[in-house]
Amino acid sequence: MAADESGALVTGRLLTEDVDVHAVVDPGAPTGLLIKERRTAALRRVLLYCRDASTGSRLRPADLPGGLVEAADILYVTGITLALSADAAVTVHAAVGRAATSSTTVCLDVDHRSRPWTAEKTELALGEAPPGTVTR
Repeated sequence: MAADESGALVTGRLLTEDVDVHAVVDPGAPTGLLIKERRTAALRRVLLYCRDASTGSRLRPADLPGGLVEAADILYVTGITLALSADAAVTVHAAVGRAATSSTTVCLDVDHRSRPWTAEKTELALGEAPPGTVTR
């Protein structure tokens, strides 16, 4: 989580929805930002995409608290995190690996975005999902 107002806003919103938040504060990186324009009900376009060097791109396996993944009923991961950086992808795979050794169900939200993904990167990242992973 970034040590900025956006990070505080996101964390505050999650807490109001009764979500347990376990976050490592990274004062050296901003919260990622994506601004979209809805042109019509069916047509949207991205106006601003600022996720490079964001806190999410700086995730490391050491950021995963011990026992948290294993104690969860569901681990929810997104394709966006896989696409942000090599370190973030390694972290997602570490979390999924920990879930696979416990009874934690893994839910993968592909959330494909053409900007950070190449076709090759998508195939490599998603081709590694463990058997039994739920995708949407």
